Amino acid sequence: MQSYPSNCEAALGVVIYIVGILHQFMWIVKGEKSLKCDICGKTPQFGHNVSHSMRHTNRQWLPNIHPVTLVKDGKKTRLSLCTRCIRTQHKLAKSR
Repeated sequence: MQSYPSNCEAALGVVIYIVGILHQFMWIVKGEKSLKCDICGKTPQFGHNVSHSMRHTNRQWLPNIHPVTLVKDGKKTRLSLCTRCIRTQHKLAKSR
């Protein structure tokens, strides 16, 4: 009987990768973390890693989103903002 350790290891790696993606997806769906900026609407981007051998593998660029409390119309509002929007809001608040 032949054994296929390399195929089994590869399959196990794929299963672990898929479970990791599903875990991240469930974490986002539950509302624990937003991956969209509430001001500019920046969302994850998809593309490819391209190795020296020109092999294309899928990858994802996630926006740098942080929960921030802002005062809007005299009320404190909790928003999920990207770091660019946090910087802009800080500059606007400083200039007033």
